[in-house]
Amino acid sequence: MYSLKYRISASIFVLEVIILSFVIWQMLSASVQSNYAHINNIQESTLKLVEQSARLALFTEEFAIIQLRMETIIDDPNIQRAMVVDHRNIIVASDTLAELGQEPPELLTTSDTYWRKKTVGNKDNVLGALMVQYSTREQDNIYRDARNRSLIIAAIGLVFSASVSLLIGTILTRRISKVFKATDAVMNGNYSVRSGLAGNDEVARLGVALDGMISHVADERERMAKLNRELEARVVERTRNLELVNSEVQSFSYSVSHDLRAPVRRIGNFADIFLEDYSDSIDKEGRRIIERIKSNSVDMMLLIDRLMMLSKVSHQEIVHIKVNISDIFKAAIEDLKEHNPERNVSIIIKPNLIVNADKTLMKRLIVNLADNAWKYTSKTTHAKIELGYDEEQKAYFIRDNGAGFEQEYAEKLFLPFERLHNEVEFEGSGIGLSTVLRIIERHNGKIWASSIPDEATTFYFVLPL
Repeated sequence: MYSLKYRISASIFVLEVIILSFVIWQMLSASVQSNYAHINNIQESTLKLVEQSARLALFTEEFAIIQLRMETIIDDPNIQRAMVVDHRNIIVASDTLAELGQEPPELLTTSDTYWRKKTVGNKDNVLGALMVQYSTREQDNIYRDARNRSLIIAAIGLVFSASVSLLIGTILTRRISKVFKATDAVMNGNYSVRSGLAGNDEVARLGVALDGMISHVADERERMAKLNRELEARVVERTRNLELVNSEVQSFSYSVSHDLRAPVRRIGNFADIFLEDYSDSIDKEGRRIIERIKSNSVDMMLLIDRLMMLSKVSHQEIVHIKVNISDIFKAAIEDLKEHNPERNVSIIIKPNLIVNADKTLMKRLIVNLADNAWKYTSKTTHAKIELGYDEEQKAYFIRDNGAGFEQEYAEKLFLPFERLHNEVEFEGSGIGLSTVLRIIERHNGKIWASSIPDEATTFYFVLPL
């Protein structure tokens, strides 16, 4: 890419060449025309002198005088032929004696000769004509000399024009180049360079504005660097705090897993022992209460397991691979059918739905959503569950025609322990959909639900490619 200096120089050079060409052409034309006019005047003078002798010879019919003139006139190197004809168009004098008494030849112009004819007498009394053949050698020499001089002038002019153009281009762009250099330095990350221009002209004001902008940017960069250092220090502190919190969460999870699970298990065991050893000593109501204690201990163990699973999802390392969720969904439904063979559910599965995700977490997500659809269609006469892909939403979905929920409560679906249905009507821990949401968040995805009570419920989810 050419610099501005060379563009300006080239423009000036082209303009100078055009002007120089016009001047040289004018000089060449004037010189050639002037020399041609001079030659024409000489020829006219010569023809006039010879014409006077020819008039006298034709009038007196004394052709010897004019014949002598014809024989001597060709001593001029520019004259090739010369002859005089009378009023009958018969040659009466010629540089070639053999032509006397004959009609003149056809006057043809060639590349190196031409004829000039001058009438002898006047229009009322034409005595004859004088015809002279001239060589173009002199005109050619004049043109050649003029052309050579023009070429020399043109060569000198081109060198001079190029030098002047480059000089003018350098002068005009010297100050602008300072702006360019400062701009290039800034683009390369050097904010210490300034144009150093001063004044009231446009280029100077541009340089001053650029210097001010560079100073402002340099100050802003320093301020941003300071903020980044402070931010990095805060990130380090927050990371340290987060690691401490994670450590506390892991300790809590360990306590829940071991310290809390064991007492709950013992409560259930003690309830079994009590029923076995003292069943005869308690009434029917007491036996029912002990059975409730056993049932609640089982529910408590299940809740602890679900909480542990949610905690594990939040800390598990993600390994992205290609996962076929159609196969996972099919296996989950088959497992549900084995545990509930009495149910007749219509299943629709779009084959080969592939996502880029962690296979273990994706299996938990699909299984939870399948369990959710299976559970809430348990009271539907003609239950139907579908896995597919919505082209309009650009999202995968699991749809069922179960109990559904009011759309205004959709935001509560994914909150831990939030239930939109009575626990007696539909059992559950209230952790399943929270686990689903956490899995989607770990994959930087999105999940939402749409429902019409007792008609259709659809869970949509989107995963990054």
